[in-house]
Amino acid sequence: MGHQGEINGVIISNGTIVKFPPHVGEQLASMANIGNTIQAKGFGTRNRYGQILEATALSVNGQSVSLQPKAITSP
Repeated sequence: MGHQGEINGVIISNGTIVKFPPHVGEQLASMANIGNTIQAKGFGTRNRYGQILEATALSVNGQSVSLQPKAITSP
């Protein structure tokens, strides 16, 4: 979680931390539940403390999750 309580990552069953932008956390909060299948691709690191991945592609139960920033609309 981020400083303001926003969801910016998940820990999957093998202990890997998958990070993503906060707006993605808003989507996941409404579509992902414990036990769902999450697939992630990206870049990261693995060391004696664990593994962390910055997601560049993400899906929940086979449904793609957009990692693109929200569009800013002008008034």
